[in-house]
Amino acid sequence: MSGFVSLVGTGPGDPELMTVRAVNRLRAADVVLFDDLSSGAILSLARPGADLVAVGKRAGQPSPKQDHVSRLLVDAEGIGLQFLRED
Repeated sequence: MSGFVSLVGTGPGDPELMTVRAVNRLRAADVVLFDDLSSGAILSLARPGADLVAVGKRAGQPSPKQDHVSRLLVDAEGIGLQFLRED
């Protein structure tokens, strides 16, 4: 299997401030790991049928452990995905 993983910034959470490349990657993604700033209107840009996985952390709230989030990314690499980064 081949594919890629993109890490894209969504700034303060306003979809109008995202780059065109970030929006295109979101629309093509099979899986989207997101935090609280990337919810709502930004997630509405995701490809229909994409798996949306909340991985955000908030003080005093239940949240996934960082090792679990890291494992999701490592597992993706283990099946031949390339990591790309957009800043």
